[in-house]
Amino acid sequence: MDDKIKKVIEMEQFLFGESIWIEMDEAYFESLRSNYNKDETEIGPRRFKTYINKDLPIYIIIIPAGRQHNGERMVQYFHLVVEDFELGECNGSYELINEDTLFNKFNIKYN
Repeated sequence: MDDKIKKVIEMEQFLFGESIWIEMDEAYFESLRSNYNKDETEIGPRRFKTYINKDLPIYIIIIPAGRQHNGERMVQYFHLVVEDFELGECNGSYELINEDTLFNKFNIKYN
């Protein structure tokens, strides 16, 4: 077998093997909270919001991605997934945006 093929197979086994993935259920989050002395507001499943455009068949999912200092202030970042319902097939786009872009581009203030 070609060395390149062997490397691809090994990488697939590493990335997709059942033994390396752990479902992050409530028991897992509770163990993290205990280990790091945090509460459920600090460690737990990510909360997200969904929106649909009132005029267009565009659906978005917004997932908080954390905060980072931009040199002037702390800025909230979001994972943004956008789907078009009118296409009728598998579609979507992803973008990492900050709170200013979320408001300026989509007129959404995530609280």
